[in-house]
Amino acid sequence: MEWYYLLMVVVAAYALIAFVIHRKKLWGDHITFYGPILAVKSYNVRFFSWFTQYRTALRVYGTVGMVMVAIISILMAILMLFALRSSLINPPPPTGIQNILLIPGVNDYVPLTLPVLFGLFVTIAIHEFGHGILCRVEDIAVKSMGILFLVIPLGFFVEPDEEDLEKSESSPKIRMFGAGIMNNVVIGLICFFAFIALLGFIVPPNEPIIYGIYNGSPAYQVGIQPDSLIREVNGIPVQSVENVTKILSAENPGDTLSLTVEHSGEVQNYHLVLAPWPENITPRRDSGFVGFNYYPQGIIQLVSGMMRSPPGILYFVALPFSIPDSGSFIRMFAIDTVDMSYYQVPFLGFWGLIHTIFWTGWISLMVGTFNAIPMVPLDGGYIMKEGVGSFMKKWKLERYADHTVLAISWVMLFIIIGLVILSL
Repeated sequence: MEWYYLLMVVVAAYALIAFVIHRKKLWGDHITFYGPILAVKSYNVRFFSWFTQYRTALRVYGTVGMVMVAIISILMAILMLFALRSSLINPPPPTGIQNILLIPGVNDYVPLTLPVLFGLFVTIAIHEFGHGILCRVEDIAVKSMGILFLVIPLGFFVEPDEEDLEKSESSPKIRMFGAGIMNNVVIGLICFFAFIALLGFIVPPNEPIIYGIYNGSPAYQVGIQPDSLIREVNGIPVQSVENVTKILSAENPGDTLSLTVEHSGEVQNYHLVLAPWPENITPRRDSGFVGFNYYPQGIIQLVSGMMRSPPGILYFVALPFSIPDSGSFIRMFAIDTVDMSYYQVPFLGFWGLIHTIFWTGWISLMVGTFNAIPMVPLDGGYIMKEGVGSFMKKWKLERYADHTVLAISWVMLFIIIGLVILSL
């Protein structure tokens, strides 16, 4: 409850400060309001000009980005069409409206954690700075840069000079618009491969860790909790799953079993009567049934192998969607869970690094590919506008350029609206 009071105080303080600044027109040259969003501007943009010494390399980078963004834009449009068709034929299970936007703590799949906030901050920064750097590389002046606030920092923005931008040729403008997407995709891929590399340093557990409890089983009836470490069976110390299995295999249904387990640092003793193995669990055994299964020891190798396969990037992108499912053991790669304590890692803060790299890469890929959708006012839309304009000009059909761009943008918008409505 204290968090709600603190949040209310922070929001009230922001509203009061914003009201005073707006009412008294304080710092008018450096502060602008877009509704409740406060933009703090700086006209000291010489930072971007420093990169002009690498003009040739950055133009090559931008040209590669042009091609890459064009491919991503086309693929995104095709994927959205197929997604809409698939959703119409087989409607997906409904999701909450809070999952439409990438808002940490509100979206069920994106927790409000420091790694997530860091990833969001980095994603927006490299996206906007990419535009600013390519502006100067292409001799387009930058008027200002700044930060957007809505209680907390939302992100950065870079404001090009409209006259310079209008006078530029299509190719420089496409490189500039595509730089943000290119940066996001590159950072996303770097994080993806770093994530895979770090998985190789994790040593999986060999201890007998209880992962799940069967409903109604002897272990369930005496109150044994998941995520418990088995220390002793019938007074015999055990260090591995094999040790426990060897002892249990000699027990029969109806026998009384003594278990000493550790849960959340607390050691408890349990006495339970073994039952026959249920018919729906295979393979059935003649020994007594306790009613728990062990933590999967090969999960690191499994995830690592999945990531290294050809569709590995898709597994990476899909990983957060397992987070709301409390039964998913791969959630530890994205949020803090008790599972992380089971593994040996090379240094303190390793899991924090894993989470930071994962969320930075995931959010960067999401923002980059979404911005590539060929729809104004997204970057992909402006790139499409320049491409369509150049194509139409070549065939002396300039008068149809704006209508074509508008039509494609409306089609993309209707597809997005359709997907949102069907998901709700």
